[in-house]
Amino acid sequence: MNKHLPLSVSSPFALIIFALLMLSTSTAHAVKPQDYNLKEGDLISAVFSDDPDVYIINDYGYKRLFLNPEIFKFYSHLGGFASVKIVTPEIRDAFVTSGLFRDCENNDQKVYGIQTTGEDVATLNWVNTPGAQAVTDDPDFFKKVFCINNKEFSWYPRGSEFRSVREVPNYSRRRGTPTPTPVFTATPTPYLTPVPTPIGSLSFSQSAFGFSYTQGGNLPANQRLTFTNTSSTPINYSISVNNQPAWLNTGYATSQLTAYPNQPVGLGAANNPTGLNPGTYTTTITIIGGFAGSPFNIPVTLTVVAAPSPTPTPTLSITISNTTDWLRNPTFLAGDYYHILTVTNTSNKTLKSCYTFNGSSGCDTGNYSTNFYGTR
Repeated sequence: MNKHLPLSVSSPFALIIFALLMLSTSTAHAVKPQDYNLKEGDLISAVFSDDPDVYIINDYGYKRLFLNPEIFKFYSHLGGFASVKIVTPEIRDAFVTSGLFRDCENNDQKVYGIQTTGEDVATLNWVNTPGAQAVTDDPDFFKKVFCINNKEFSWYPRGSEFRSVREVPNYSRRRGTPTPTPVFTATPTPYLTPVPTPIGSLSFSQSAFGFSYTQGGNLPANQRLTFTNTSSTPINYSISVNNQPAWLNTGYATSQLTAYPNQPVGLGAANNPTGLNPGTYTTTITIIGGFAGSPFNIPVTLTVVAAPSPTPTPTLSITISNTTDWLRNPTFLAGDYYHILTVTNTSNKTLKSCYTFNGSSGCDTGNYSTNFYGTR
């Protein structure tokens, strides 16, 4: 084993044999990193104890071991030994060790249990059991899964499959030849952390519903999205609506449902905004289950617009001068007389008006006046 560690630290890791947590471990006994002024992704070690190994913790109260310095160097972005926080053995042991891994860099949906075969060496064994059965056997199964990168995944040889979570050996630590204690320096904040990722992935055709309604108009058309299980494992899920509003349909199933691999599932949204005042109404449809990104929130927005005001009827004002007598036309021969017709558009619309009188006619779209000639 290479003893030249990063940051001028020269020490091999202690002999480790580990796989999964004991199945009797439950969430009720889990701790939180903040209980010890820690956070998810911190590197920890009880360096002055009989187990100076380095672990990384998650937010569910579990930790994973870096089996040897070579594997630890695959995660240089964590800051090396300079980033390790020294804790007491009691704090280290409060986080239960997990050996459930998944190659998240390649988005491999399979979960593997690690089984040591010698000093600082181990195999990865596929836990070949449906996700639902794994949760039945161990309700905290997903919380124990740690992401590893492709370098670490490729480093391990493959062992035989485990057909059940119960077949995975429990974690234990074998005493071996004592190893030198690593020298630690300051403790900066880690840059990036592997986090537990549940098995399964859902692909959604859209991420929101939006409706618009004008008072007195037609009701909005129903909408529908689909989601597909793109993994190889059935995914159990449930649907809920935040503060179920009266304007949104209430036909969503409240029991646990299952999305099977490569089979699209439809999710509809219908609404009836009749009687609602103008404004914007919102709610959220939530899908929660054993898939990456859970819970998935689908916003639903309904916009109600007031009915438009009635359009006033355009009006014209028409006046005729000298309605009781004819006016003499001074520019024409004697005997020619005329009336003056004035047309005024008193609306805010463009109107066209036409007239016919004594054999003459005309049309106009603006305000105008004209003379009608005749013989008295």
